[in-house]
Amino acid sequence: MNYKLMLIPALLLLFTQCNEDLEKPAYQVVKKEGDIELRAYQEMPLVTAKMTNQDSSNRAFRQLFKYIDKGNSSEQKIAMTAPVIMTATANQGESDDQQGEMSFVIPAQVAKAGAPEPSSAQVQLDKIKAGKIAVIRFYKYDDSAAIAQATATLKQWIAQQGLKEAGEVKLAYYDPPWTPEKYRTNEIWIAVK
Repeated sequence: MNYKLMLIPALLLLFTQCNEDLEKPAYQVVKKEGDIELRAYQEMPLVTAKMTNQDSSNRAFRQLFKYIDKGNSSEQKIAMTAPVIMTATANQGESDDQQGEMSFVIPAQVAKAGAPEPSSAQVQLDKIKAGKIAVIRFYKYDDSAAIAQATATLKQWIAQQGLKEAGEVKLAYYDPPWTPEKYRTNEIWIAVK
């Protein structure tokens, strides 16, 4: 029996069972219009793994999970958080050399004490700077048409508000892929100024 193949479903099942209790980054809603929110976030410390179009998100997820499961310089077990954040290019496009990233948010107490360095060269500490992020919710887990439509709606709203985009499009997944759509929290984030 191949236990490695069973690892990802087991991890995702754990993620599902504990999702309600997972720490999420705190924010303040600055403005809300329908499904769109403008939020103010404090600096968000991350641990990040690179992906190419050829890589599966499972590989990056495993690398990040190893980091929080003692795969760090302190051999410290770190709590899982939500959302899992991915750059949009990780899920879109046809080019084999297209890069993307997957990130876990580092829990506030761990970040405050100083997040331990990753043991793997495939994983780096990173951050999203404090600032405003425009957010829209979407329901399909990995549907490029739904992502493109929601992204276009959000970009149009940003322009109508007189704001300027200040970063690349990010996808924030709060639930595993098998969560029914009506219960799912998936968001598109675009930093603005």
